[in-house]
Amino acid sequence: MNIKKKLTAFALSALLILPLTACFDDPDPALSAESVSKLTAVLEEKPAEIPKDGWDEESISKVIKYGGKAVKFPCTLDDLGALFDYAEDGRFTVAEDGEVFGDLVYENCNIGTAKLLNAPSKNEYRKGTVKLLMFTAGKYGDGKFWPSVYPISINGVTIGSSAKDIEEKLGFKCKGVNQINIVQEIGNYRIVFAGTKLEGVTSIAITNTGVNF
Repeated sequence: MNIKKKLTAFALSALLILPLTACFDDPDPALSAESVSKLTAVLEEKPAEIPKDGWDEESISKVIKYGGKAVKFPCTLDDLGALFDYAEDGRFTVAEDGEVFGDLVYENCNIGTAKLLNAPSKNEYRKGTVKLLMFTAGKYGDGKFWPSVYPISINGVTIGSSAKDIEEKLGFKCKGVNQINIVQEIGNYRIVFAGTKLEGVTSIAITNTGVNF
């Protein structure tokens, strides 16, 4: 290949790469290989059998795993683990009454939002009691970075799971034709699955109804 052809090929390559570098100036933060392996292993575990009398607070708490471990309500961010935190860029607020709300991340990847109550102070927000954890699927072009595997498993159900998965692993039936909208009140747990039959579960909200200001 002569010099002219080499330069032409280089120019074409540069043009192809330019849109990509313009869209991704900053490196995309990703979960570590260790985290991906651990979270994937949890999702591949054999689901616990659905209790004959249905789930109660004790049994459901054992199959809800955050970052690979089961943590019962009431709990704090410290209880969930060091990889759970609010976004470092300040996308969270701490009110005078100790309520904390904002974007939740796991190992610097956006995973949804969280609300805490009764945080001792702004510097000790991690000690606030978890009121709500909402895990949401990312949207293309929203300017945030989302993980390939989510740090939430409810007996094997996670973001992207199907309505069939929910019924087989948890026994909760989806009555909608095209939408997934399942609400379950189990003791102090209020669990909401939302999404579509096409996309699967796009959000999982877990609320501690037993904690208030």
